[in-house]
Amino acid sequence: MLVRSAYLIGTVIKGEQEKFDAQMTGPVVEAIKGYPGLIDVVVKKEVGRDEGEEPVYMQFDLLFEDEDAMNVALASEHRNRIQLEIKKSMTAFSGRVSHSFAEILSAN
Repeated sequence: MLVRSAYLIGTVIKGEQEKFDAQMTGPVVEAIKGYPGLIDVVVKKEVGRDEGEEPVYMQFDLLFEDEDAMNVALASEHRNRIQLEIKKSMTAFSGRVSHSFAEILSAN
């Protein structure tokens, strides 16, 4: 199994967090669920970090069977819909987005 993670490294404008979170966990997640081959999506919001670490406001983990399935999803036209949903709230976000993918070696 493979997980593709998107890290929103930065902050959201004070007073905009609730609206931003609702967009990301509502319409954005619903759009992500339409990815072909997606097994699951998990969204995490930071509640703390070690001293000196960059703030990761939110993290998206997308699970796929393997790298081929992930690549098919990312190459699909459906990705445009997801990006449009994300852009609706990104003006409230200050920072950068980073992506990585990893093989899951163990899980419950």
